[in-house]
Amino acid sequence: MKRLFHPFMFIALVGFVSIMFQGCKDDDTIITDPEPEVTPFEIWVTDQVENTVVVFDGETNEEKAVIDMALAGGSKPHMILFSPDGQFAYVACVGGDGTTVIVRTSDYQVITTLQTGASSHAAIPTWDGTKVWVAVIAEFKLVEITVDAANEQFTMGRELDLAAALPDLEAFPASKPICHMFTPDDSACYVTLAGGGLVVVDVETMTVMKEFPKSMIDNNGCGLVNGPQGSNIMFANSGLPESGSFYIFNSQTHELTTSMDIAAETGNLDAHGVEVTVDETELWMINRLTDNVMIFDIATQEFTETFTVPDAPDLLAFSPDGTKAYMTLRGDAQTGGAIAHAISGTTPGYAIIDVATRTLDEIIQFGPSDQSDPHGIRILPLK
Repeated sequence: MKRLFHPFMFIALVGFVSIMFQGCKDDDTIITDPEPEVTPFEIWVTDQVENTVVVFDGETNEEKAVIDMALAGGSKPHMILFSPDGQFAYVACVGGDGTTVIVRTSDYQVITTLQTGASSHAAIPTWDGTKVWVAVIAEFKLVEITVDAANEQFTMGRELDLAAALPDLEAFPASKPICHMFTPDDSACYVTLAGGGLVVVDVETMTVMKEFPKSMIDNNGCGLVNGPQGSNIMFANSGLPESGSFYIFNSQTHELTTSMDIAAETGNLDAHGVEVTVDETELWMINRLTDNVMIFDIATQEFTETFTVPDAPDLLAFSPDGTKAYMTLRGDAQTGGAIAHAISGTTPGYAIIDVATRTLDEIIQFGPSDQSDPHGIRILPLK
């Protein structure tokens, strides 16, 4: 039988009335707790057709700035990452001779452009902000940029020739670096390879310290992201139109602890962009060809649900409060060249997904599919 009243309800009611009277001034104004402060933010998106980086207001989705990569000496801006303090944006450009464009985020001005090499795919900063490593696909190498943030000086430094470091062509048939990510202590960097395989690079010496051959890691790995703080987890994936795999490493011992054939187990194809939610309970993984997102529960170490998203999703990022996911949607793929798994879509722009309900809020479309090809996306909290 449903209980209509409980003694504790009376106690709670008395307490509530007491608080209400205490919270009233002589003019009967009720004092309430202030609304939680919302962190304003910007959405930065690379467009490989327009050859621009476009900045949007996070609240209104109105365009705030357009940064012309051609004027900066860049072509086909692909990936974008921010320095840990948000002061600089690092834009890797896969077109032309391959450049990394460095932008001051406070005023959207280009500081410098560095010739990092053909098919510069991703420029990833270390967590302490003192270095940036660039994956240069067509030249089989990682290139280091040293950072003097106080003086806004960026200098080309060391290089790692992965073709020379990995001469076994059976184990590493194409040692072109695709994506990479530093461990939280900046001691190691995980690097996926185009022909299959993954290596762990010692950051201090910039030498390969551990190898995982093609037989363990499939072609064209991309999604690399650290797990929750203190977890010693590095997530990774690999994907092509006919495949998709998911991996978990212990980022302290550098052991492969989990390997899943996503394509065989679920039918989802072309695993690509990944991000850990703001509350660090889930990992979201995009499958580009099957137009969906798989949710990985970090506590149970299982994929628990899958939901459909708009056509040709690619990369994603979360709002600072964790309530929204922002996901690039491709147009006519402009990557080409050394990147074998470019994908095209019909509604180029970015999708806004409600994290709690897994439903689409809105699509911010840039233009017709032949006039835009968004790829990289990052969220910049404004302090």
